[in-house]
Amino acid sequence: MSEKISIDEVLHVAALSRLRLTPTEAEVFARQLSVVISHMADIESLDLSLDDEERYSYVDERALRDDDTKDSMKRESILRGAPLVEEYMFRVPPILGEGV
Repeated sequence: MSEKISIDEVLHVAALSRLRLTPTEAEVFARQLSVVISHMADIESLDLSLDDEERYSYVDERALRDDDTKDSMKRESILRGAPLVEEYMFRVPPILGEGV
């Protein structure tokens, strides 16, 4: 591991986030975050200096298939199962106090 996250750093971030962690949780998060930082360092060390021609030299022909159009379902049959419908649209209850 290139850089280790300390328990104090975990507790500091938890306090900023208004989270209460037990000492065991802080220790587990410190270990887990250290592993994540280590993986990020591995990724950072990769040579990503390829130009576009090198980067996209392989083209998967299956990804370039023709689009086939098909009939979609009728709006009425879709809305038939909805609990609330308003003006041919799904009506959903407001969230977070919106529309009160």
